[in-house]
Amino acid sequence: MEKVSQEVENQGRWPAQVRGGLVAMLPKGETGDPEDHRPVTLLSIIYRGWAKVQAARIQAWMAGVGLEALAVLCQQPNIRQRCWG
Repeated sequence: MEKVSQEVENQGRWPAQVRGGLVAMLPKGETGDPEDHRPVTLLSIIYRGWAKVQAARIQAWMAGVGLEALAVLCQQPNIRQRCWG
């Protein structure tokens, strides 16, 4: 994983095997209508690990430049997704 992470950082590009995701359409209700489904994207565990490390680095940087309140706010479960995508 470290090798992949270094490649991403150096080249600014993910290897082809990691770039894609699988989109699954999960039903929201019982109707079976296509509009009654929601898309969920399954990403590589390598990307998820890398993203977690990057989020921690950004939070540390935010705290270091005086944005502690925002860093703490972005750790809240109901807000985390809005901060980090």
